[in-house]
Amino acid sequence: MRRIIFISSVFLFSLFSQKLHPQIIGFYPPADTITIGFGCTPPIIICSLSPDYIGTDSIIVDPGWNTTIAVQDSLGNWDVIDHCYFIVENVLDKFEYEIRYIPRSYPLDPPTLVPFDTSFECYHQYFDLQLIVRKQHRANDSISFTFQARVGLGVADEENALLLSQKIWLFQNYPNPFNPVTNIQFFLPKAGPVKIEVFDVTGKKMATILNSQKPAGSYSIEFDGSNLASGIYFYHLQAGQFVDVKKMILMK
Repeated sequence: MRRIIFISSVFLFSLFSQKLHPQIIGFYPPADTITIGFGCTPPIIICSLSPDYIGTDSIIVDPGWNTTIAVQDSLGNWDVIDHCYFIVENVLDKFEYEIRYIPRSYPLDPPTLVPFDTSFECYHQYFDLQLIVRKQHRANDSISFTFQARVGLGVADEENALLLSQKIWLFQNYPNPFNPVTNIQFFLPKAGPVKIEVFDVTGKKMATILNSQKPAGSYSIEFDGSNLASGIYFYHLQAGQFVDVKKMILMK
């Protein structure tokens, strides 16, 4: 059974509002190791900030358009998830955050800074992501979490396959925010019609990016927002009965 983790903003606010200094609350979902894998491509780590919780910040670790992220439950079953989160007690405008990529296979290699809202491609099977919280350029708190990249994982591996063969995926566009071009990726497990449209916040359709029959596979579609004003937009994918919508931000 897939586990869905909900974090109450009211609970987090009441629990952590008494803290007088920035503190990393933890990492969600709780797991010893996060597994990343898909096909024969290395993971792409995308980090971004999202003020989703009152009194806290959520630092999102998105595996990128051509990978998946998963955790293993106590019964050994794989649970595919969309994002991982570092949760920090704070508001975004008070402290500075850094994410550092640390390869475990090559411990002598120096850590690499992973800029927020950018794609970082890695080629190591095991690595740590370290979150550092700074105030006035001085480190206040930090936490590291281990990732395992199952590069080259095949669907014939019944025990460890990440359940991708029967699932349609629509991924977050990158870069995001963008100006004026961004890329939208999706994955089809089998051939079928695909339509991708862009809407503004009022629900008005602004563009049709794709409307055609596509064979199974991974796709990257470029979207040019030169003719649109700065603001928040939504891209909507429909593939058969499957529908998904994600938000993107155009900043000129």
